Amino acid sequence: TYVGGDWNDKISSIKIEASGVTRLGGVYKIKGHNGKYLDLDGNSNAANAAIVQYDNEGLEIYQHWQLVEVGTGVYSIKAVSNTSRGWDVYYGKVENRTQVLLYDYNGGANQQFIAVKRGDYYQFVARHCGKVVEIPDFSTQNGEWIKLYDNNNQTCSYWQLEKSKPSGVPISTVYDDSNYGGASLGLPEGEYTSNSLRIFGFNPGIMTSAKILPGYRMTLYSEDNFTGNTKIIDANTSYVG
Repeated sequence: TYVGGDWNDKISSIKIEASGVTRLGGVYKIKGHNGKYLDLDGNSNAANAAIVQYDNEGLEIYQHWQLVEVGTGVYSIKAVSNTSRGWDVYYGKVENRTQVLLYDYNGGANQQFIAVKRGDYYQFVARHCGKVVEIPDFSTQNGEWIKLYDNNNQTCSYWQLEKSKPSGVPISTVYDDSNYGGASLGLPEGEYTSNSLRIFGFNPGIMTSAKILPGYRMTLYSEDNFTGNTKIIDANTSYVG
């Protein structure tokens, strides 16, 4: 980019900072340009677990990722199955083909990724070095690791963000704040564990109020998998915590 005109020979200081696409925070499946989805190898939440591409497995929790905005268009990308761990560039290296894997989140620049818009896709630029996360050599093989590479605008570094939604007509809405405020999620008739609520982008541990249509009832459980103490609400007794 040419800097000239009124600025020619007049620059005395420079500031360089990350500036990506903002307001992308949420839970997503991440789909590559080749149609494969990012997954945890062997459904492992362990530190140093490989992040791989795999066929679409629908609502499986290990194919869901939480983007948390930590700067202007800069994100930590955490595993929904274990939000204390997220994407990490191995030992903060900068060489091409360095693996990006799952590790305990500590806020380092090698765990932060700038979202750059590319049409209907995004690139994820590693903040510590400017290289992008890609599928090496345009591979379509299940189990291929994601790695860093120079940003040549290559399509194997293009990713789509897809939100999972409950299937069916919502007959109840749950909210994270009292008096039906804050983040909300519409739910059709069905059963929802903590994991299924998380992949829809709702943290069940902070639910505070709910609404339900006449003719239905909602049973709340204090423990996961429909165990523990219960509370039943209907259209006349919608719960406000």
